[in-house]
Amino acid sequence: MKKSVSAFFIALCFFACSSRPEQAAVYNDTIVDQQLMIVSAFQKIDSLFNDSLADKQRITQAWQNLSDAITDGQLALDSLGPFQKDPLLQNAARELFITYGQLARNDYNRLLNFKLIPPERFSPAMADSCNAIQRRIRTSSDSAQHEFIARQSEFGSKYHLTLK
Repeated sequence: MKKSVSAFFIALCFFACSSRPEQAAVYNDTIVDQQLMIVSAFQKIDSLFNDSLADKQRITQAWQNLSDAITDGQLALDSLGPFQKDPLLQNAARELFITYGQLARNDYNRLLNFKLIPPERFSPAMADSCNAIQRRIRTSSDSAQHEFIARQSEFGSKYHLTLK
């Protein structure tokens, strides 16, 4: 949470002393920083799901860290507010973060429960369910990411930014 608040204040100070395209770039970067923290938490839990030696405590802690990162990102978005009364990028990020939250609460939580089943009780039907959940995660996250990138490009065009 401290990183979210400090990033917000750095962005606020920069806004006061820079041109509109520079302000838009800082605004975009602040949102992307929040997104990267969430994606990093997803990557950590994914690596534990793939680790046959990962124990219940590490997996549960990674899931809690993911949930916290999503909550922190959403709170940071709310405190950042719209860019100069234009909510385009903030709303796009909010929708992306909502999707992340749904994935964590629903699909990742189900995967977590499967991961905690002792190997000798894990059935082929459970493996099929895990594969279906992973496909749904991939489809949902890809769709949400593409939508965010489209809105981000719109934002960039509107404020004369070249986004990479």
